[in-house]
Amino acid sequence: YNGSGWSTGGDLNVARYACRASGTQGASRSYMGYTGTAYQAVSETYDGSTWATGPSMITARQSGSYAGTSTASLAAGGGNPGTITNSEEYNGSAWVEGPDLNTARTNIGGSGTQTAALAAGGEIDPGYSLVTEEYNGTSWTNTGSLNVIKGGQGQGGTLTSTLAFGGYTGTAPTTATESYDGSTWTNLSPVVLATARNSLGGTGASSSSAVAFGGDPQKADTEEFNRSA
Repeated sequence: YNGSGWSTGGDLNVARYACRASGTQGASRSYMGYTGTAYQAVSETYDGSTWATGPSMITARQSGSYAGTSTASLAAGGGNPGTITNSEEYNGSAWVEGPDLNTARTNIGGSGTQTAALAAGGEIDPGYSLVTEEYNGTSWTNTGSLNVIKGGQGQGGTLTSTLAFGGYTGTAPTTATESYDGSTWTNLSPVVLATARNSLGGTGASSSSAVAFGGDPQKADTEEFNRSA
């Protein structure tokens, strides 16, 4: 995506869905996922044109939280097939065990860096969650809850400036859009997604800049968010 249109890039080596990614367009890492028959620990790096298989995660899973860069990634929670709390960090050469989340869940929103990350919402067993946890590089701590119960939302930004949009409430896809300032989530209604969707792709630099794309029910729509003071 170049800011106005999409073009085809290099193919992943392992076809899967519910994978996660961190980094930039020219230096990304994709990890975890589900092939339809097996949960994945696979990890791949992208250089702007080609995906290359890298060191595998310790625990295979899908739909966990995500944060960081291609050489310093963070993955937490997910499903395998039940919800898990396990987190892992990629140090540039291998995945290593990290501290556990306080609440086991899957379909979690993620943002931030490896040592300053946010894991928000998600699907618990049973139902969906408002829970938000912050990671400081050492431990996970519960912080301000989302306003709308959901999982599978798009999310992007930093620990102190994140935007979360869309997702599934347990009964229907939502258009809800919320911003996080480091302690509190604010529902930006009437500012919402134009199209309600779940399990969408999403990324952004802060709570004032984001791109939302795809989602369930199957969508090809792309939406951009910008907010001025």
